Amino acid sequence: MNSFYHFSAEVALAIYHYFYPLRCIICEKEISSAESLRICSSCLKNIPPSSVSNKSDRCIICSRKLISESVTCTRCREEDYNFEKNISVWNYSNETVKTLIHNYKFKNYPDASFFLSGIFKEIYLSCFPGFAVVPVPCSRGRLKKFGWDHMDRISELLKRSSIPVFRILRKNSGREQKTLNSKQRHEAVKNKFILKKNFSPDELKSFPGILIIDDIFTTGSTVNQCTSVLKDAGIINIHILTLALD
Repeated sequence: MNSFYHFSAEVALAIYHYFYPLRCIICEKEISSAESLRICSSCLKNIPPSSVSNKSDRCIICSRKLISESVTCTRCREEDYNFEKNISVWNYSNETVKTLIHNYKFKNYPDASFFLSGIFKEIYLSCFPGFAVVPVPCSRGRLKKFGWDHMDRISELLKRSSIPVFRILRKNSGREQKTLNSKQRHEAVKNKFILKKNFSPDELKSFPGILIIDDIFTTGSTVNQCTSVLKDAGIINIHILTLALD
């Protein structure tokens, strides 16, 4: 009987993929079900290696490549960040990376979370072992529009890998930040994030540090506001990990 149900499930899946074929989450060309990362071999080759490094030619706060002998970039010298440091996996200027993140967020390719969470997991284990992970939540407006939270999905996969994840932040709706300039971004995130009511800050104080994860680091306004919320609750040693640096 079990073999019959297994066969039936395979047939049903084959029929589904016949009418709705799997597509690469980057170039959107049809791929086979054997490509578990949902990325075709050509696009996979075009994804650059991680830019995470401890090289002295990067800003000690945002990880941007330095153009002077200072340890911080010109942008970070003018900012007052509350977190220790941001690490970004890639540079957003790379077209393959940009398309990957855009399609994941806006074209309903949730399967990209398997690949992206794997990247985060690798960096977490090498750079932030034992830290508690706190994802930046999407707004209720985005959740209503798309039906799922892109960072929450990555967080769930990290949690399944026995990484401590705490979904403790809530975000109020507001303007999309991609339409705002630097000054407007800073104003837009003020008081936008709050701690969920059923959370006790003591739950995080036993960890060696906190790792806030998000998709793109542009001005740092969003993750800085999230950091402020946690620090106001008495939580310290907060680092940032993002997919791309814009």
